[in-house]
Amino acid sequence: MHKNRCIAAAMSVLMMASSACLSSASAADEKHTVKFVDFDGKTMTTISVAADEKIDYDSVDTSSLNKHIDKYTERDFAAWDMTPAYTDKDITIHALSKTAFISIDGIPAVTKYFSRSGRVDLYGFKAAITVTTQTPQKDANGNYITESNTVDITSSCTATPSNLREAFYTSDQAQIDIVPMGDDKPLYSYVIYCYDFLGDVNDNGAVDSVDASAVLTSYAENAASASYTSDENFNKRADVNMDGLVDARDASLILKYYALASVNGKADWNDILSQT
Repeated sequence: MHKNRCIAAAMSVLMMASSACLSSASAADEKHTVKFVDFDGKTMTTISVAADEKIDYDSVDTSSLNKHIDKYTERDFAAWDMTPAYTDKDITIHALSKTAFISIDGIPAVTKYFSRSGRVDLYGFKAAITVTTQTPQKDANGNYITESNTVDITSSCTATPSNLREAFYTSDQAQIDIVPMGDDKPLYSYVIYCYDFLGDVNDNGAVDSVDASAVLTSYAENAASASYTSDENFNKRADVNMDGLVDARDASLILKYYALASVNGKADWNDILSQT
């Protein structure tokens, strides 16, 4: 009788142990859904993992999240809002974004050049890049809190072409592209103009008193006769202050240029015109 009770007790223990093992195995085999969603909450991919199985984040392709929103704005994947190694329940993991915005805070001040030598002057141009990154923390409205960082990139930008001789090789005007270092897409483009012909109204390669005298003569004849017209090329060269008129003021400025060049060996229309 005693022996039978011992056997029954042993069988009961074995059955309980077997049941526990089956329960444990069942729990280990149970699959949980891990859903990955993009910045807008749309499903990117869904994977199933067991409780003791690591979540494979490398299996999720985030390259599609990179997007050029416009010329100055690019958005890309930054991180996941949570990265648990394992899960014992169904979970949704959200992609967090980082957005880079380039701002043009100043444009080049110099667009008129009076020589075909030298370099393109980018004085006045300013650019910065601001990167805004979503963090896993949320505000009271349930939106992800962002952090921003701004870096001045002005010094890393160059002009293309950067040489005036190259820019004005075939024309008196040229488009200049300002490009950040390591990139081939211009941040800003503008047109520059060459006025190396100013004052040389007889087109002999020199600016002197003969040119000033020709401007005064044209001005006098124009004042004396309503039917008088001067050559377009002459007017372009004679209107040194670029006010649309050829008059005594232009003749005076040409004489000033000639006098400075005679004394100093050179003269600069930039300096002369800045004083008018």
